[in-house]
Amino acid sequence: MVAVQYQTYTVEEFYTLELPESQEYELVNGIVTPMSEPSGEHENLRSELLVELRKMRRRSQLGLLVHPKPVLELGKRDTRKPDLIAIDRNY
Repeated sequence: MVAVQYQTYTVEEFYTLELPESQEYELVNGIVTPMSEPSGEHENLRSELLVELRKMRRRSQLGLLVHPKPVLELGKRDTRKPDLIAIDRNY
């Protein structure tokens, strides 16, 4: 049996890597992991949610920050890139 070894990185090192721009990546337990391509239906839903959240923010004057595809740091060796995020700035 052959053991596969992966190069691991910290979040800081991950940000300095020159990765192909045609693919999006996350850092999972220090390992650079390619993200799967979303379907067209998935992207349409994400876009609709983004538009509706921004409308709600304006109508209700909520302190929401709505951002598509942010990079979240979840530790020294983990990042995630959710489809979108809404954060209440008042908390």
